[in-house]
Amino acid sequence: ATATLSAIALNLLLVPCGMLSSVFLLLLARGVVAERSYGTLQTDPAPTMRNLVSGTDIICGGSEIWRLITANPSVTGIMSINWEKIDATAKDYIHTQKALIERLSHELEVLAKRIEEK
Repeated sequence: ATATLSAIALNLLLVPCGMLSSVFLLLLARGVVAERSYGTLQTDPAPTMRNLVSGTDIICGGSEIWRLITANPSVTGIMSINWEKIDATAKDYIHTQKALIERLSHELEVLAKRIEEK
């Protein structure tokens, strides 16, 4: 398992997007330390990067923010990310989700009352 994790870490270092590989390596290292503190490494296969970011709700704003962040993996591309647009997209997404939560909470209350009446 340790050899596999080392191979994954080495492959991630070769990823052109330095920011992406650095963040993933930090998360990977933290997981290895946590697993080793229990004495054994898990034998479950590690999730792939595609699996980690495949859901549309992984990042507030969904795939739009992911597209903006990963559009240009060069150093210049990373440095010129439009964070204002990302922030606005995330805020809009959060606002939409809050409204959806309020609407669904109200619907649940109405349904709970109807169930109690029966």
